[in-house]
Formats: sequence, structure tokens, C-alpha cells
Amino acid sequence: MGFSTLSLASRFAYDCFDMAEGQVMGINYGFNKLRFLKPVTAGSRLRGRFVLTSVTQRNATDLLRENALTIEIEGSDTPALVADWLGLAVFEA
Repeated sequence: MGFSTLSLASRFAYDCFDMAEGQVMGINYGFNKLRFLKPVTAGSRLRGRFVLTSVTQRNATDLLRENALTIEIEGSDTPALVADWLGLAVFEA
């Protein structure tokens, strides 16, 4: 069930983030850290929380952004997962 929960992260990000002005593409660049902390039972309500932790300009058109991602389970003190998620924002030249 862990990877099923992780797959929701893309949907949470889609709901939370808009493309920046001049951005033409966003790329899932992977994870620096990913931990599954608690199983999610059927019918649980989940919430994704993102905290921007760093932005690195790789070249004239690319920004690498790192977000601390937590997927929380309603009513639980322990999150389902935590991750350091990397995203590459590509801008028009």
C-alpha cells in the first residue's frame, strides 16, 4: 500500500502548485529521501503537506526545487510517509 499512497503525491502537488510565469514544463526529478512510516487502512482520509526547502538554479532555464512532503492520515499522530521530493521546473529560453 505504500506506493499506492505515494502515487497520491502527484495529485496533491497538482492541487497545490501552479506553474510559475514562463514555466513550460515540470518534471518529477525523484527523491532524496523516502520513508513509509505507517500503513494506510482502506477508507482513511489523507492530506499532503509540502514545505519548500531549497531552490537551485541549474542553468538559464532550469530550477531544481526540493520540497519536504508529508502525507498525513486523519486522526493519526504518525504520518503515512515523509519524503524529500525533487522537482525540475523548466522555463522558456
